Amino acid sequence: PARLCTSLNGRRYKILRKLGEGVSSSTWLAYNKKGEERYMYLAAKILTIDATHRHNAGKLRELEFLTEIEACNFLSLLRDHFIEQRPMGKHICLVQDLYSTSVSSLRRSPSKTLLPQMVRNVFSILVDALAQLHAMHIAHIDVKLDNLMFGNSLYYSDKDLQQYLDANPAEIEGQAQLEPGGESYLILKFQPIPNGYVYDTSAFEAELIFI
Repeated sequence: PARLCTSLNGRRYKILRKLGEGVSSSTWLAYNKKGEERYMYLAAKILTIDATHRHNAGKLRELEFLTEIEACNFLSLLRDHFIEQRPMGKHICLVQDLYSTSVSSLRRSPSKTLLPQMVRNVFSILVDALAQLHAMHIAHIDVKLDNLMFGNSLYYSDKDLQQYLDANPAEIEGQAQLEPGGESYLILKFQPIPNGYVYDTSAFEAELIFI
């Protein structure tokens, strides 16, 4: 249901670009028209119609678990959630804080590996986050590097992020139609917010990583 410059949740959120996509959802950068400082830009995760059906049937429980997580270290908070009705069906939308790329993106190093200081800090954060989930009787069943996201550390303020977005607008890859003769829509390139980390980040900088 998301397209460039369209609105969600009664025009509260405006879609600015596509951050990424998975099998059961896509994630978009959204401008929060009612947001406070540092919460003007958020990530809107929009589930597919099938994933929404599975949530409603109790087969998926992501929304249920997210509503149980409050202020915790290294765990993404649910800022808002709602249903978007579209001609093809309903979509659950989960609004969370804006993150950057995944830890997996750093595996593009020449050796396809990370230095010990990076691995040590990432694992420390991961174990801390999992321990907090387990304390709430929640088991994460899809722990992998693709699901470990770096925090948005380069553009901490809304002003800095706005300047970056102005200098790097949404990029279009092409057009498509949902059905022959139907309405066409733009296919957007994945454009996650960058971070300052590289595969050979120094030991000092590695200690400052948050995911």
